[in-house]
Amino acid sequence: MTASAGLTHMLQRFFGLTIYGLILLYVMLPLSWALFGSLRPQREIFAYPTSFVPREFSFAAYVDILTRTQIPHYLVNTLIDSITTTLLVLLFASVAANG
Repeated sequence: MTASAGLTHMLQRFFGLTIYGLILLYVMLPLSWALFGSLRPQREIFAYPTSFVPREFSFAAYVDILTRTQIPHYLVNTLIDSITTTLLVLLFASVAANG
C-alpha cells in the first residue's frame, strides 16, 4: 500500500464516520427532546428560557396516561396477540420446514 492510498483510505473513513455521526445527531436529537420533554413537570414545559435536560424529572405524565386511559388494556391485548402470532408462526414454520 502506498502512502497516497493509505491517506485516501483514512480520508474516506473520516468522512464516512462524519456522515454517520451527523445522521445519528439528526435522528437522536428529536428523540432525545421528546423523551426529556415527557419527563418534565408541566410548569417546566412552559417555562422560558427552556433547557434541553429537565431541571427535575417527573413521571406524572406517564402515571396520568396509565391511570386515566385504557392504554394498559390495549398493551395487554397487544401482548396476547403478539405471543399468539409468534407461537402460530413457529408451529407452522416448523411443520413446513420438516414437512
